[in-house]
Amino acid sequence: MSWCQTPGHGRSSRSATAALDRFFTGCSYASAMRVLAAVLAATALAALTVAAGGSPRAPSVNVATVACPRGLLPLGTNAIAASNAAVLRKEPRDENPTIVSATPAIHDPACGRQARFECGSVVWRRTVVVYFTRRAYLPAQSASQGVAFVGRFANGYRMWELVH
Repeated sequence: MSWCQTPGHGRSSRSATAALDRFFTGCSYASAMRVLAAVLAATALAALTVAAGGSPRAPSVNVATVACPRGLLPLGTNAIAASNAAVLRKEPRDENPTIVSATPAIHDPACGRQARFECGSVVWRRTVVVYFTRRAYLPAQSASQGVAFVGRFANGYRMWELVH
C-alpha cells in the first residue's frame, strides 16, 4: 500500500528497495522525505532514551505498582507450610482457594525471577512463590489461577505481593 495513494497492482518483490518503492509510489519527493525524517527522528529518540538509561519497552504493571517489602527476614525451616498458610489467610474464603504448589523464589524458574527483577536479590532470596487456585472461579483459567509472593517478617509470614 502506498503512503500517498491507494494500493496498486504491481508485481511482488522481496527486496527492501522494491518494498520502499511500492510504499512511496505516487508520493512527491517532499512527502517521502517528511515520512523518512519522522522515522529517523523516532529512531533517534529511542536511541537517546536507551542511552540515558531508559527502557525502550513499557514497564509491566507490577513494576509500576509493587511496593518492595522492608524488614524481610531469612526464610525459616518450615517456610513452605507457613507461606501456604499466609496465602490461605489473605485470600477471601468465598473464592475457595487451594494451594497448588510453593517453592522458594530462587528455585522457581517461572515467577521467581520477577521478585528479583522488582526488588533485588536480597528480597528474592527471602521470598516464597505460592501458586494457588481460586476454585470458585473455575472453569475460567486465568481468573482461577493465582500466584503470590510471601516472605517472613518479624510478626510471621505474610503475602507481600499478589502477582496474578
